[in-house]
Amino acid sequence: MRQELQNSSGLTIRIVSLVPGVESLRPEPASGARTRETVWAVCLYDLGFASDTGQPLQSEHFALWFPADQPVSVKMQDAVGPGMLLPASDLLRAEILERPGPSVVDDEDGALSMQGRSPDVVVLADERAAHWITPTPMDPVRYIHFVSVVRGLFPELSRVPDAINALGCHYGFTGTGGAHPGSAIAQIHVLARIIETLLSEHTLNELIRFVP
Repeated sequence: MRQELQNSSGLTIRIVSLVPGVESLRPEPASGARTRETVWAVCLYDLGFASDTGQPLQSEHFALWFPADQPVSVKMQDAVGPGMLLPASDLLRAEILERPGPSVVDDEDGALSMQGRSPDVVVLADERAAHWITPTPMDPVRYIHFVSVVRGLFPELSRVPDAINALGCHYGFTGTGGAHPGSAIAQIHVLARIIETLLSEHTLNELIRFVP
């Protein structure tokens, strides 16, 4: 890791992504029109970097959960059109941007148990995540917009639809954390390795300066 990334307590980077989960087809109460609704799971992957340059990556924690109080859903009227993903609520933003790192999901109530440090930096894994967590100057974290990083550092890959897999192939990463290759969860494991590599090649400020 480059020395510019470090402080006395290290650095915590949180990857944020959305993974399609439960889908249902139900009538609207008012109109009776049938609406297809997809409820998305929230994926958080925390990378903890030490201040010791010899062993930069100290820990990593992966969590995947369906928020019980603030479900993330996309409704497609009559199953036609792209649907609309609304920005995260203030409550959910606070949980994602300020809470300590993810550990485990409670099987009984679906709550996310938290531990460790709050993130210093949030990686928005794709355009969907960047729309859902819209960065504001008041946020307590800095952001890495992954798609913009690829466009800026790897212009030859800028037109590739799947930036994560394209850059994963560029670096030769094939590990998927046990998830099915090509799945959304496998992509997040690949992205974690990409972020680790990018931080060994560039300063944090170099990655943050790329914005949509």
